[in-house]
Amino acid sequence: MRFDYEILLNDFLWLRDVILDLPAEKFPFRTPMEIHEEKTSIVRELRQDSSFKLLTRLEADIRDDFIGRVRRKRRDALSQGYVHLARVWHGHGSSAYSQRLETVARRVPLEDILTRLRDHFRETGDSFHQDCSDLKGHFRVFRNWYAHGRPLGTLPACPDPESLARIGLEFERRVFTA
Repeated sequence: MRFDYEILLNDFLWLRDVILDLPAEKFPFRTPMEIHEEKTSIVRELRQDSSFKLLTRLEADIRDDFIGRVRRKRRDALSQGYVHLARVWHGHGSSAYSQRLETVARRVPLEDILTRLRDHFRETGDSFHQDCSDLKGHFRVFRNWYAHGRPLGTLPACPDPESLARIGLEFERRVFTA
């Protein structure tokens, strides 16, 4: 089964509703306040998990698109910007010059790719640049905290799964199919 943005979002929404609708009998020996707190805690964890899954899917799709555009070297503005970014990274390190551009492209940081996307849409006057900027912030703060330092530090703001699914669908429409 392919896990696309809509499926991941629908799973979150369905599970959230199931949890919120659980009868009090499922929580023996707890007060109504404790039941409410437990449900809230479970939904918070589910929201974090769903947001992480959506961000992981977005990262994979963005990287696949980036590498594919670098490999094909098409003439559209975004592809040319990607090739330029890969060439900048091609110059990093002494062994990079002996490697194919596509191989070097695999090491380009996601943050640099998102910056290139944001700049591309800003240059074309498309408001989608704001979604690219927001996504970059979600990766830098929430995704890295969730993947690498979850037990440490304070909880950053969790991106809304509905918002991430919308951004993913917009990426499919504006970037991945172009």
